[in-house]
Amino acid sequence: MLALTCGLTRIATMQFGYGGGKWRFAWENINMNIHDEVAHLDTSDEGSSPETTDRLVRANHYYASRVARLATALDAVPEGDGTMLDNTLVVWANEQGRGDHSQDNVPTVLIGKAGGAIARGGRVIDLGPQVFNRLGCTILNVMGQDVPGFGDVPDCGPFQGLL
Repeated sequence: MLALTCGLTRIATMQFGYGGGKWRFAWENINMNIHDEVAHLDTSDEGSSPETTDRLVRANHYYASRVARLATALDAVPEGDGTMLDNTLVVWANEQGRGDHSQDNVPTVLIGKAGGAIARGGRVIDLGPQVFNRLGCTILNVMGQDVPGFGDVPDCGPFQGLL
């Protein structure tokens, strides 16, 4: 955060563990291998079992609190006519949509206005199934790189209705 505030960098990455991490979330009273014993049981968008869903919600609540802490800190730094958060794009996503390695329905949260590239927030955009590559294309477009696609889908376009 200090490097961003001082202008030493304009890009930062914060990673919570890694795919396959064996975190136990004892502070959330889960105390189980969150990867093997919890996440891999998540095989349905409707929820696989009440216990699994509850554990995943508690683990993701912890992650959300860390992302909120970052966003709050960015919003506390005056910058130009607004705050550093106004000029930032925080992207919070998971590498999978579910524990069975589904690439469908990958939840993604975008926070900040990216210097005005995202004019309106506070909404959910759900236009049905979309290629996950649109996240990368959207981020590049927000950063001023006008590209039609991302990765192995060169013409996927950005998320509709966001920019």
